[in-house]
Amino acid sequence: MTANADLVHRQRGFTLLEILVVVAIVALCAAVIIPNVSVTGEQALEKDAAQVTDLVAVLSEHSLFSGELVGLYLSDERLMPLRFDPDEQKFMPFSSDRRNGIAPLTLDGSVRLEWQLVEPGSRDDERRHDSAPSEQGLSLADAAEARLTTGEKREDKRERPQLYFFPSGESTAATLMLREVGQSEMPLKLKLDTFGRITREPSA
Repeated sequence: MTANADLVHRQRGFTLLEILVVVAIVALCAAVIIPNVSVTGEQALEKDAAQVTDLVAVLSEHSLFSGELVGLYLSDERLMPLRFDPDEQKFMPFSSDRRNGIAPLTLDGSVRLEWQLVEPGSRDDERRHDSAPSEQGLSLADAAEARLTTGEKREDKRERPQLYFFPSGESTAATLMLREVGQSEMPLKLKLDTFGRITREPSA
């Protein structure tokens, strides 16, 4: 009788109270962890937006004070600052000396970059500078292209920057969009105007 009683005791299931305690613990953990994951994603987005803003400001300032034609090559995960080398007649990365604050920027693994260039004279180019076209009637981007030699290699053309910063203080107008991977919400938008100024577009 004693052995049978022990067997019955060992085979009994969980009580309702025990199940409720486990469910409560799981719910509590989910309530703590899930919001933190979301906050972490938002923090990464804000951090990258601040870094992109700083990099654009530094490039614009560097071009203005150094007299160099500067570019920014964009990909969905990285921003590569470039300078036009008059001897090589092509855009090249900055030197490894980062004391000027100019260095490649790799986005957080949870953030992706999208961009849209603004055509000069379009409605989106609200701050278009009247002197933006060159004497030949070229846009700023066309003027930058004209500085490249006709013998430029095909791989050099593929590596040209999408954004240009000119010693005159002007730049290519564009909208840069940062988005969390897997999120369908509206992206965080940064607007670059033709004066090299970058501002954050208010959220809808």
